[in-house]
Amino acid sequence: MGVRAALALLAVLLFLQALVLPAGQMSMAIQHDQLRAKLSPTAGQGGWSFPLRHANLTAVVEREAHIDYGLLIVEDRITLNATGKAELDRFLYGVPLSWGEDVGLEFLFLSVNGTELAEPWEKEIRIGDLGFRGFVLNLTGPLELEENQTATLTVEAVLRGPLSFLAADRYEVQVPMYPCTSFFISNMSFKFRLPRGALISALEPGGLEKEDNKLVYYSKANITELTSEVATIKFRMPEPMFLLDCPFAERTVELDPLVGIRVSDRYELVNRAGPSLEKIKLVLPKEARHISARDPIGDLKVRTKEKKSHKEVTVSLRSSLGKGQNLSLTVSYVLPWSSWTEKKGISDFVLALRSSDGLCWTVDKMSLRIVLPLGASLKTSSPRPDELGKSFLRQEVGFILGPVVPGYGQSIKVEFSYSPFWPSFWPTLWASIAGLVACFIIKAVGPAGPALPAVPIPADKVLRFVEAYERRMRLRNELSALREALRERKISRRKFKTRSKAIGDELAKLDKEISALVPELREVGGLVSELIRDLEVAESELDSVERDMRSLEVRYRRKEIGSEAYRRLLREYRRREDRARTAIREALLRLRELVS
Repeated sequence: MGVRAALALLAVLLFLQALVLPAGQMSMAIQHDQLRAKLSPTAGQGGWSFPLRHANLTAVVEREAHIDYGLLIVEDRITLNATGKAELDRFLYGVPLSWGEDVGLEFLFLSVNGTELAEPWEKEIRIGDLGFRGFVLNLTGPLELEENQTATLTVEAVLRGPLSFLAADRYEVQVPMYPCTSFFISNMSFKFRLPRGALISALEPGGLEKEDNKLVYYSKANITELTSEVATIKFRMPEPMFLLDCPFAERTVELDPLVGIRVSDRYELVNRAGPSLEKIKLVLPKEARHISARDPIGDLKVRTKEKKSHKEVTVSLRSSLGKGQNLSLTVSYVLPWSSWTEKKGISDFVLALRSSDGLCWTVDKMSLRIVLPLGASLKTSSPRPDELGKSFLRQEVGFILGPVVPGYGQSIKVEFSYSPFWPSFWPTLWASIAGLVACFIIKAVGPAGPALPAVPIPADKVLRFVEAYERRMRLRNELSALREALRERKISRRKFKTRSKAIGDELAKLDKEISALVPELREVGGLVSELIRDLEVAESELDSVERDMRSLEVRYRRKEIGSEAYRRLLREYRRREDRARTAIREALLRLRELVS
C-alpha cells in the first residue's frame, strides 16, 4: 500500500510540474534534446559530435574589428575560466547563419596561450538548426585546466561582404559584436574602429555608443552558447571606398642580381557593389621603383605618393569602372635585390616573401611564378611548388595559392644556388651570340625563298569562340551550384529540374557552336592554333580530375581509404583542377587580346 501511495504522489507532482513549466520552455527543451540527439553520435557508431557546450568553462571575449581594403577584419581575445576540472580539444567558432549566408568568411589564425596552431580547421560547416555558419577549430592536443585556472585563445578572421555602398558618399557595415561559439560568454566587449575621415550617421542596436567618429563600442554579460548579435553602422566617407573583388591574379617575380627583383602583378578585378571608379589606389612597398600600370589596351597614368612605411600609387583608369564591370589591370615595379633575398653562403641564397605583399584586395586564386637568376638552380622550396619549369638558362618555380588576404598571406621560401662569378661569363656568351647572328646574316644575303602568304586572324570568329566558351564555363558553374543547393535542400526539386533543363539546352547549343569553330580556328595556325590546343589539353585534364574526384569520394564512402589519405588526395586533385582552370582562363584572355 505504501508503494502505491508513493507512486500516486509522484504522478501528481509530475503533473503539477508540467502545468507550472511554461509551454515555451518545454518546447525549447524538447527541441534542444532533439538537436543534441541529431548532432551527437549514437551508441556504437563512434566518431565525434559537434561541441555544443563545454562543461566547467566560461569565456570572456574582447572583440576588436576594423575595415581594411574593403574587408572586415575581426580579432578576438578569448579568456577561458575553469569553474571546475575542464578539458577542451575543439570548439565551434563562426557567425550567425541568417546574417552571414552570403558573406565570405575566411579563418586566418588561432593561438593557444601565445602558440599559433597550423591550420586547425578543415572546411566550413553550416548547421541550420542552430543558425550557425563557421568552423570546428581543433587543438593539437587537449587543453586541461584545473579549477580557477585560465587559458587565452586568440582568433583572427576576415569577412568579405559586410561593407556595402548605399549612395553618394554613404556606406553601411554590419558587424557581429561577438562570435557565434560553443562557449558560454560570461562577459564581452566590442570595439569597432572606423576608417579615417568617416562620419557616423546611424547606429543599431540602441545600446551602441561612440567616441567621436573613430570608435564604436558595446558590452554585454551572460551570453548563451551559439547566439550572436549584429551591429549596423552607417557612415559617410569623403573619398570613395574600393569594394573590388579579385577572382584571379597572376604574379611574376623575376630575380636579377644586377637590376633587382622585377614584380609584375596582373589582376582580374570586379567592381562588386561600390560606386563608379575613375581611379584605383594601391599600396606598394616603400622601396618600389620604376612603377607602371597597364590595361589590355595600353599604358595607364600613374601617380605615386611617399608615405611613412609604404608608397601609395594612384592609377587613372581609361574609363570609369561601374558596378558589376570587370577590369584586367597589370602593375609592374622593381624592388632592390636585398628586399626579399638573403645570402646564406658563397653561392647560396634564400628568397623569402609573403603571397600578400603589395596586395590591396582579397584574391580568390593566385598563380605565383618565381623566375630564378640566369644560371641559378633550385635547392629547396617551402611549400612544395605546384609547377617547375625551365627556359633559356633559367629555372621557374610556380605556386597555386588561394584565397590570399592582404596582410595575411602564406609565407614562401625558395632556396637556390647562384655563382657570383656568373656575370663574368656574359662577354663569352655575347661573343657566341654575335657569331651566330653573323652566320644568319650571311645566310640571309642569299636569295630569299618565296614568302608564304600570311593567314589573317578571323577576329569575329575568335570573339564568338571566346564568348561562347566563357558562357559555357559560367553555365557549368551555375549547374554545379544548383546541384549543391538541391543537395542542401535550399531549392525545391521542381525548381532544380526547370532551371537545369534550361541550362542543359543552352549548353548543348554552345557545345555545338564551339565544336564548329574549333576546326576553323585550328586552321589559322600560329598562336591561335597553339592556344586552341592548350584549351583542349586543359579541358581533358579537368575531365580527368572530375573522374578521379568522383572515384575518390566512392572509395572514401566505402572506407577503402583513410581520412588522411582522402584529404591528401583531395588537395592534390584540387591543385590539378586549379592549374587546369588557370590555363583555360589564360588561353581565353590571350585569344581576346589577339583581336582587341
